[in-house]
Amino acid sequence: MTGLLHVLSIGSQESSNVVHGALLSRPKCRLLIATCAWDLCTVLASERVDIATLHDTLSRGELRNCAEYIRRHWPNAKILLINSEAEVLDDQLHDQQTSPGLSSESLLGMIERLSTSNRRSGRRAMNQERKQR
Repeated sequence: MTGLLHVLSIGSQESSNVVHGALLSRPKCRLLIATCAWDLCTVLASERVDIATLHDTLSRGELRNCAEYIRRHWPNAKILLINSEAEVLDDQLHDQQTSPGLSSESLLGMIERLSTSNRRSGRRAMNQERKQR
């Protein structure tokens, strides 16, 4: 995997520590942390976000608000929902869902797969845009 990966983790400090632990074995990562929906508003829209993790420590309302905010400000970012509740968010508000308690290796694998699909989607969108010109 090449290039700097920008990950935004939203949830309790403990849940963000899990993401941090998973990313330690991957070179070239930048982790931004927001502990609640309000903190998310302090992250500048000019920041790059490739992957956002939303944790089960957020209420349903906070999950929805955070996901909608991410979709508006970073439309190319992939959202990984870490929550064991089924249908806690509409499908269009997250790209993948997993249960809490995942091993660091499994979590890192999910993040890397999402980042790869993110780059492919971005390239595909750029190619379509060029064809339309």
